[in-house]
Amino acid sequence: MSIQPLFKAGLLAAAVIALSSQAAVAAPGTPPGARMKPAATEGAGGTESYTVRKVLKIYINNGNGFGSALSAATFNTIESGTVNCTNAAGCTVGQDSMVQLAPNGGNWAICLAVNGIYSTCQYQGHLPHVSSFVVGNAKGFSATVPFGLHTVRTDVYVDAASTLHGWQTDTRVYKP
Repeated sequence: MSIQPLFKAGLLAAAVIALSSQAAVAAPGTPPGARMKPAATEGAGGTESYTVRKVLKIYINNGNGFGSALSAATFNTIESGTVNCTNAAGCTVGQDSMVQLAPNGGNWAICLAVNGIYSTCQYQGHLPHVSSFVVGNAKGFSATVPFGLHTVRTDVYVDAASTLHGWQTDTRVYKP
């Protein structure tokens, strides 16, 4: 066997290792341990495409944490519920959330999940050590889910213990 085929085989093996190792690395800007759906590549090269979907149901959930504790370095579930996909071909689930908290320093994220998989979980920014409030917003869109009931959840991740105040999550079930 000549050196050229060995070189090509080595490059191929290195590429396979590099690609498989990328799946284990958290996406930049997300809290450690966030199980994310695979990132979409549409629009990455400057060409955007839009998909029109029919809204089947809208669920709105809101509340006030009245200063309840958010534990540091963990995903704090602030709301969880069930949505129903009534379309035989499956559905997609869209979520929008607004969260208000009193910070205690560190980074924070709003994480939106469908069936335990986050559709979005990016850091909102670095919180100051102040006795005031901050508000953040997140928007996520699930992969297609099958006919039936599905769990949706809004989590807040904080680096330092903080307190939860007002929040709202709007969840929409779409026909794909």
